[in-house]
Amino acid sequence: SVPEPLGSLGVAHATSISPFRFAGIDFLAVSANASTIVILQHVASPSDGVRGGGEALFAASVTAAAPGVVFTKSLLVGGRQFLAASLDGSAGEEGGTVLYELAASVNGSANLTVVQNVSEDASVLDIAHLSYLSRDFLLELTDSELRIYEWDHTLDTFVGGDVAPLANFSAILTISNATGLFLVAAGPADSIIFPLHPPSNFSTIALYTDGAVSLGKPATALAYLPRGATHLLALSSPGNLTVLLGDGAPYTSLLVLDADGGATINAAASPAVEFASEGGTDYLLRGGSVYKIAGSALLSGTTVVTASEGIAAFTDLTIDRQGSYRLAFSPVTLDAAHASTASWLAARAFSSRDLPVLASGAARLVQTSANVAGVAPEVKVVDAGGNDAATEEDWLVTAVLDDTDEFNILSDIQEMTTMSARDVTHFTIDTTHFLAIANNFDGITYRVDSQLLLFANGTLRLVQSLATRGAYGVSAFAIESYPNISAGVVPSKASEHFLAFANHYDDAAGFATQSEIFKWNASTETFETFQRIGTLGATHIEPFILNGAPHLAIANFFDGTVHAVASEVLRYSSSSARFERVQTLTTHGAHHVAHLAYKGRHFLAVAQFRAADEVSLSASSPLFAWSDAASAFLRVASIGSSAAMHIETFTFGGAAFLAVANYRNSSTGARAVASTVLELRCSSGVDSLHVRQEIATQGAVKWKHFMRGGEHFLATSFWAPAASDAAGNHVKVYRGAVPPGSLVPEFEEYATVASKGVFATEYFFAEGAHYVFQAVPGDGTSLLQQTVSSSADSPPRFFALTTGGAASFPAMAAARVNLTGVAFDALPLDASPAASTL
Repeated sequence: SVPEPLGSLGVAHATSISPFRFAGIDFLAVSANASTIVILQHVASPSDGVRGGGEALFAASVTAAAPGVVFTKSLLVGGRQFLAASLDGSAGEEGGTVLYELAASVNGSANLTVVQNVSEDASVLDIAHLSYLSRDFLLELTDSELRIYEWDHTLDTFVGGDVAPLANFSAILTISNATGLFLVAAGPADSIIFPLHPPSNFSTIALYTDGAVSLGKPATALAYLPRGATHLLALSSPGNLTVLLGDGAPYTSLLVLDADGGATINAAASPAVEFASEGGTDYLLRGGSVYKIAGSALLSGTTVVTASEGIAAFTDLTIDRQGSYRLAFSPVTLDAAHASTASWLAARAFSSRDLPVLASGAARLVQTSANVAGVAPEVKVVDAGGNDAATEEDWLVTAVLDDTDEFNILSDIQEMTTMSARDVTHFTIDTTHFLAIANNFDGITYRVDSQLLLFANGTLRLVQSLATRGAYGVSAFAIESYPNISAGVVPSKASEHFLAFANHYDDAAGFATQSEIFKWNASTETFETFQRIGTLGATHIEPFILNGAPHLAIANFFDGTVHAVASEVLRYSSSSARFERVQTLTTHGAHHVAHLAYKGRHFLAVAQFRAADEVSLSASSPLFAWSDAASAFLRVASIGSSAAMHIETFTFGGAAFLAVANYRNSSTGARAVASTVLELRCSSGVDSLHVRQEIATQGAVKWKHFMRGGEHFLATSFWAPAASDAAGNHVKVYRGAVPPGSLVPEFEEYATVASKGVFATEYFFAEGAHYVFQAVPGDGTSLLQQTVSSSADSPPRFFALTTGGAASFPAMAAARVNLTGVAFDALPLDASPAASTL
C-alpha cells in the first residue's frame, strides 16, 4: 500500500526526524536549518473529529538551539527522555554529540535543555543506544572508529569507555536478546554483525571482531524488530532491500528485492527503512511503500513459576497468533551445581516440541474500516489474540453513533429501591449484564440485604438479595484457569465469578464484623456464600492479580475505639481454595484502597480519612509498592490528601495517575477543598508522585474513571448528607486532554449531573447505549439514566448480520457527517436480545 499525505509539519529545511513516545505522548524531534531542534507534539483531534485547514496533526511544543545539527536520536534512560544530537561544527561551534533532556517543568510545560557535551568530533555518522540489565550505553560511529559510553547514575552523564577501529560503515544499530548483545554495522560494501561482549560474559561491553559475521549485503539504512527469541533485521540501500530473521547469526532470508533478483524496487526512492506495529500486525515501511509482515505472536500468561518437587507447571499460557511455535525455558536463579556461568548458560538451553496454536472462540469486535467521515463502518469478530474467531455462529451487530457531547443530556430510565446504597459495580457473566448494590442501612438495622440486579431490555430487575451487614463497598472479580488442555484442541477458559462485600458495621458485632465473598453457581444462576473474612469497619475490598495469583486488599477503617487498625492483603490458595492473609498494612482510618500495575510494578494506594490523634482529619495517605526481595508491600511514598475518601487509579497515554477524592479540608473541616490528580513516575528504581492538577470540589466522596469514544473522563460524586446542604449534591464529569506544549493531561469540566445525594456512580455500555447508575444513600431510591441525543430520543441505531464473521454498515456513511465515534455491540443469534457479549 502507499500512504497518503496528512499535511505539513510546518518545519522547513529539515535534515532528520526522530519519532519517540514519552509520558504517554507522541513526539517528533526535527533537526532544522542546521541550527535548531524543534519538538513537535501530537495534537488530539477536535471534539467533532474534523480537522479544518488550520488544524495540524502535530504542533510545535518546544525548540532549542543546536548549531550545526545534522540528526538526533531518542534515548530513554532510567525513565528520563534524552535526545542525542549530532553537530557537524559548521556553525563555528564544536562538533560532536550533544545530549539534550526533555522534561516537564513545575507547571507541566515541556523544556529541552543541554545536559552534556558527550564528544567533540565533527564526523559522527550515526548514534545508537543499548540498554541492558539497568545499564545504558551510547554508541558513536565516526568515519574511523566506534566509541562506547556508559551512563553513570551517580554523575548523571555518559562516561567514556571502549574505542575500537571501525571504518567504511555509515549506520549502526544494537540488538539485545537471549543469545547476546550485538552491533550491526551497515556500509556500502557489506553489513556485518559484531558481538558486544566476550562469550558467556555480559559484564564487559566492547566491540569484538572475533565472532563477527558478514551478512553479505551492502546497506545505508537499518531497522530492527524483536519477535520473541528471534528478531527481524532490515538492510536497505538505493535499489536494494533485504529482510532477515534470526537471533544474531545465522539468519534466514525472508525477503530480497534488488536489481539482480526477479523482484525490484524503486532505486530512486529513499532507502530509509523502519518497522511499525498497528492493530497486532507488524509492517515494514520503506520509500513510500508499506509491507505487511505475517506471523507476529505474543506469549501471555504466568511465565515465571516456582518449581514444586522439581516440576514447574505453566497452566495459563496463551499465544495470540495461529501457527506452530516452540517454547523456550530457562531458570531465573543460578543452580549451585553449575560451577560457571558458561555451564549454566549451556544447561538452560531447552525448548519444547513444535506446538500447534489454533484460533479460539469469539472474544471481541475490531474495526476494519478507515475512521473517516462518509465511510461505512465495518467490524469483524476475532478471538482474544486478534485472529478471525473459530466460530461458525452468525452474529447480530448493533452500531450506534457515539457522540460524547450527548453526555449533557440524560434521560431517567428507572428508579430502584435501595437502602442507603454506598457502592455499585457493573460486571458481566457470559452474556449477561449485572449491577451489584452495597446496601448499608434501612433506618432501623444494618442487617439489610444487598442487591443483585439483572440488566436486560434497557431496564433493571432484582434477581437476588444477598445477606450483608452494613455493606459499604462491593467489587466483582473472576478467577480464570484452563482446566482441560490437550494437544490440537483450543482449550476453553474456565471463569469463576465472585462478589466481595466490605461489611462495615453489624447490629450485634459492631465494627468487628465479617466481610463476605460470594461465588457464582452457574447451575442455579445465583451467588452463594464462599468465604467470610474478619474485618474492622471495612470500607472496600480491592481485587488484583500479583505474580499470577488472585489477591484481595482490604481497607479497615475503625474497630469501635480507634482508627489505628491495620488493613490487610490476602492471597488465593489453590490448594485450600480460600483467600489467606499474607500481610498487614499500617493504616489509620483507611477509607479506600486502590491497586495500580505500572511498568512491571504493583502499587496499593490507601485513602486515609482520620489522623493519628483520632480527632483531626488526615492530611496524607500512604502509597505501598510490592518488593520481590521482601515478598511484601512496602511504603514508598506519602500522598498529600485531606480527609481522603477514595483514590481512583488509571493510565492515560502510557502514564499512570491517581485521582484523590478529598472530602473535607483537614485544617478547617469545610467541605470546600481541592481534590488532586497525581502522576506516578517510576525511574531508576525510584517511585515518585507529582501533583498534576488540583480540582475544586465540595465534599468529594468518589472518583470514577471511564472511557467513551476514545476519550478519558473523570466523574466525581459530591455528597452533602445534611438537608441544609442538599444543593451541593451532584456529579461533575471532567474530560481529559493533553494541551499543546505540555507533557501531562488536564481535565476540564464537561458536564454536571443533578442528584439526590449520590455516593457512588457506575458507567457502562450495553445493548447499544450508554448508561449511568447513581447509588443514593439518602431517600432510598437509586437511579438508572441513559445518555440520549435529545430530551426524548435515543441515539440512532443500525443493525447488520455478520458474513464470514464481518459486518458492514453502509447506511451509517451518510448519517455520520463528521468523525463522531461509533460504538458497536454484538450477540450470537441464538442468544436473547439482551445478551450483549462483545
